[in-house]
Amino acid sequence: MNYIDLTAWILVMIITAFAMEGVAYALHKYVMHGIGWYFHESHHRPPGSKKGLLEKNDVYSIGFAVVAIILIFKGITNFNEPYFWIGMGLTLYGAGYAIFHDVIFHQRIRVKRPKSIRYLNRIIAAHEIHHRYSRGKKGYSFGFLYASKFYSQPDIVKNFGDYLKNKEVRKDDVGVKHKTD
Repeated sequence: MNYIDLTAWILVMIITAFAMEGVAYALHKYVMHGIGWYFHESHHRPPGSKKGLLEKNDVYSIGFAVVAIILIFKGITNFNEPYFWIGMGLTLYGAGYAIFHDVIFHQRIRVKRPKSIRYLNRIIAAHEIHHRYSRGKKGYSFGFLYASKFYSQPDIVKNFGDYLKNKEVRKDDVGVKHKTD
């Protein structure tokens, strides 16, 4: 494999990782908060009410990991096929998800949250709002590693309930935006 081919395949891996946010958003909104709520509901229980290391919701992460492993093994003998690189893209996204969602946000492994990273604070705020205001098919902010600038507002988590009561926000496919009319 030459450098041009390797660069192209690495680009496939990176594009796959970025595309996974859209796939994860759709699965989170339409499957996990739809027909798959039976598994995902365990994830929306209040902190302290969960017992043990795993929860039913982990079936989704395990499913994504199995798909990535199958793709990597299918492509490991021929790096000129997309399987390995797509599997690695899934793995790259999965690592980002695990670090942000499970470690930094949910503290499944206790670490100190960095306070000075503005984008990290934005996705933490969006996910906090998701957990406070999303049940079943109703909800806000279904992304995992992307959140619109709306979530950068000071005290957005504290004030979001007031926004909803005053109907100053509306839900759309990107997240939550101020009402424009």
